[in-house]
Amino acid sequence: MGVSGAIVTLRPQITNWVSPASDNATGCTEKTDWNRAQSDMESFMGAKLDRLYFPSNGDPRVQIRIEGEQEKLYRHVTYDGCSAKVLGETNLRWMYWLVDFHHNLRGERAGRNWAGVIGVVLLLSAVGGLLLWLLGQPNMARALKIQFGRSDYRTSLDMHRAFGLAAMPLLLLPAISGIWLCYAQPMRSFTSWFLPIVNETRPARPDKTADTDQRAGLGDIIIAA
Repeated sequence: MGVSGAIVTLRPQITNWVSPASDNATGCTEKTDWNRAQSDMESFMGAKLDRLYFPSNGDPRVQIRIEGEQEKLYRHVTYDGCSAKVLGETNLRWMYWLVDFHHNLRGERAGRNWAGVIGVVLLLSAVGGLLLWLLGQPNMARALKIQFGRSDYRTSLDMHRAFGLAAMPLLLLPAISGIWLCYAQPMRSFTSWFLPIVNETRPARPDKTADTDQRAGLGDIIIAA
């Protein structure tokens, strides 16, 4: 979970690194025709756009995600807004596979529940270690001190205590947040006993069976954004 989470967190940087380079590294002043860009990209990929990632730090490249043949395994294309051309497709199926693995262990809702179990184990490990230390009449002055030159057992015990206490806050944060993400409704019900929870009214998702020919063009969406 730690390795996959780190890679998922860095996926914008990884995507820019592995995507085709632009000839306009310094940027441009021409206004991009986004409706033409949408037409060019959909013609190149033979599918509708699913998500668009705007560039940063003057990078003229726009990253586009397009629905693939399999669910949650998307295709990825890079568009140069300065030269108004498609730079090419980048194979990021492994990245989307890893994202689904990190979130759901590739098992849909059942996998999400098992990911929550991992969070519970981390939480019990962190809290349990702290309680065991507190119940053993702890010496606060020596909490993070490691004494070498004594028995191997004593040195190992000091290292276990020091690194465990130092890592506890780092374990608690992903454990609690991960449990909340996996079991959002039960966590809301639990916290509502002692915290005021604001009811969120989420807009209904659009009907995917509706006529897609009536949707706004990419240019209108970007202007509205």
